[in-house]
Parts: sequence; C-alpha cells; structure tokens
Amino acid sequence: MICELLGVPFEDQERFLKDSTAIFDLETSREEMMAAVGSFWAYLTELIQRRRAEPTDDLISGLVSGGELNDAELTGTCMTLLIGGYESTATTFSLGTYALLNRPEQLAALRADDSLMDTAVDELLRYLSVLQHGTERTPLEDAEMDGVVMRAGQTALIPTAYYTGTTFKRAAREPLGNVLHIDRW
Repeated sequence: MICELLGVPFEDQERFLKDSTAIFDLETSREEMMAAVGSFWAYLTELIQRRRAEPTDDLISGLVSGGELNDAELTGTCMTLLIGGYESTATTFSLGTYALLNRPEQLAALRADDSLMDTAVDELLRYLSVLQHGTERTPLEDAEMDGVVMRAGQTALIPTAYYTGTTFKRAAREPLGNVLHIDRW
C-alpha cells in the first residue's frame, strides 16, 4: 500500500522489500545494512528524478512539485515514509497478533468487548517494540536519567518506547509494567 501511495512502480517493489528486509533484519551485518541503506537511497534518488521529469498522481510527484524540499530532503522523507509505512506496520500487526494469541485471556477480553480496541492498540504499541535500534544518545557531561548515571562520552541506546510519551514511561514503572493488559488505560 505505501509503495502505491508513494508511486513505487510494481516492478520495483521486490527491490524495496529486499533492501528494507536487510535494513531491519537483526542478523544482517552492519556492512550489509549500510549497503542496503545505500541501495535504497540511490533507488529513491533515481525515482525522484523520474518523477521530476514525468510527474504522476502519487505522493513523490506531489512532494517534488511543491518545490520546498531539496533532493536530499525529498529522498530522506521518502525513505522514512516507505520504511515507516511498511516495516513498522507489518511488524506491529504480526507481533500484536502473536502477543494476543499467546495471552488468550487478553484476546478473549478484546473479543468480548470491542470498546477495548483503542486501549488495546495503545497497550500493544507500548508493550511491543518494532524498532530494535532505538536512538543513540551520548551526553557531553555526566547526566542522570531516571536514576541511571551516564558518564560524559558514554553512549546509550534509548528504546523508542521510552521517549514516545509519558503513558509509556508510567507503564514501564508500574508493577507488572512488562505485562500486557489491554485495559490498562
């Protein structure tokens, strides 16, 4: 769906899948991942040039015609949209299904009361992490975060769920914060 929205031709979607899989596969070496990122970047740069020459009815053509972004910004935006619109969505659906199937009482509660759907989605997003990489942070001076001291120059990987909202932080500190409860909120 995201490929169609952006205007990635059907015949190019296999390349997209190959590169995005290599980027997010935990068993991919850093070198393979960087090669896939480079391949992906080159492909998007070329696609943007095609859309500039021959616009179609897609998001990339719309972004190009807006004229507000340079080529690097257009490529970065498209890369973010493609990966975010495909990889995280596919992974979240799969992991959410798996989590509910492994917690039959939670699945039964959701089936019995569809008003829990919104809170179930929030809880599954909190409970599951689809981004294994997180964000690296390196303080310039000693700093404390939630009782953990980080030394200047010490790099830490901050899980994405930590900084996405106070709800997530609160749940992680509660007793059983690492347990799935679709009616938590």
